[in-house]
Amino acid sequence: MDDRAIRIIFTGDLMLSPEFLARNPSAAQDPRRLFQRLEPIFDRADAIVVNLEGPLGRSPQERADTQSLLSNDSAVLRLFEQRPATVFNLANNHMLDYGPPALKETIERLQASGFAHVGAGPDAESAQRSLILEIKGRRIAFLAATTSESHVNAVIAGDDSAGCGSLEDESGLTRKVRRLSRECDLVCAMLHWGFEHYHFPSPQQVSLGHSLVQAGAGLIVGHHPHAVQGIESGSGWLAAYSLGNFFLPPFLYKSGRRSWQKREGREFLLLEAKIESGGLGFEALAGEACSDRGLRLYEGSSKARFERRLQRLSHPLGRPDYSDFWRRYRSRRRKQLKRQELLEAWRKARRLSPRDLLRTASKEDLKRQFKRVAAMIRGG
Repeated sequence: MDDRAIRIIFTGDLMLSPEFLARNPSAAQDPRRLFQRLEPIFDRADAIVVNLEGPLGRSPQERADTQSLLSNDSAVLRLFEQRPATVFNLANNHMLDYGPPALKETIERLQASGFAHVGAGPDAESAQRSLILEIKGRRIAFLAATTSESHVNAVIAGDDSAGCGSLEDESGLTRKVRRLSRECDLVCAMLHWGFEHYHFPSPQQVSLGHSLVQAGAGLIVGHHPHAVQGIESGSGWLAAYSLGNFFLPPFLYKSGRRSWQKREGREFLLLEAKIESGGLGFEALAGEACSDRGLRLYEGSSKARFERRLQRLSHPLGRPDYSDFWRRYRSRRRKQLKRQELLEAWRKARRLSPRDLLRTASKEDLKRQFKRVAAMIRGG
């Protein structure tokens, strides 16, 4: 074995909210119990990169343009307290849910705990700043960015306003990657992008990923869809378009309605990248959140089924007609998601009396569901 080989573990979206801990006393007492089955994997890592989906703590400055507000309890840091080589990606659509004060508190807490972070800050200059770690004598660069497009809706930092790094300036991002590739041994780009609950990235995402690879990026790692997507790889590079959730349990919307978690939302993918003299290798380690709220890796037939599914998700990405494939897939997926949402709403409604239904659902929710049912009846 090459002792100079570097192993970096990338995870998907992580949210350990105060409400979840209040409902789960054992997890509140020791949140590491949730992840104890993954300890052997983390033990062999030289660095761990986590997408922190929401700030540490809250402030009265709640975002008005979103239906849900996510945050992390400070207990989330205990998961990595024995692993100081942990990088927290802050470039996501929930990092500013509680405004600049909560972002400031998040950065201060991470710094006080000795953790690195990338992807957000009090202004554009700090939010766009890359992070360079020296590991076993090699320089590894990390940069993180997201978008304000409606399907993501992240707050992007301005010259004098707090927010996240932006991936909307593709030429600027490409220039940064090109510069970092000359200064470092590996460039890792973490991108919070794509469409929620979709199993394939858009052609625009694939195009941007390829552009960054051509500029010198070795790793493209994506988040946001809350579902695992395919992986492309070539000589000295790989692009994992979405790792799905790492751990993101159901939460309450502003209306008071509880979110419902699709099966793919309980699934996680750990990307273990191995950098050595012979090149770049990787292993995709998948699993799911169990009924006891702990995480477990797939084994045996479950592992084999996932590997076959990951191959199916990855196969179309290199096709020359991918844009046509995407249009057909997106049309089908939109209809599937509408049906799933209506079915879940119907299941919940059947468990409630009419009085309880009116008490737990806002007028806006009821009107919205009625319009969707009417549209489906009309074939819309």
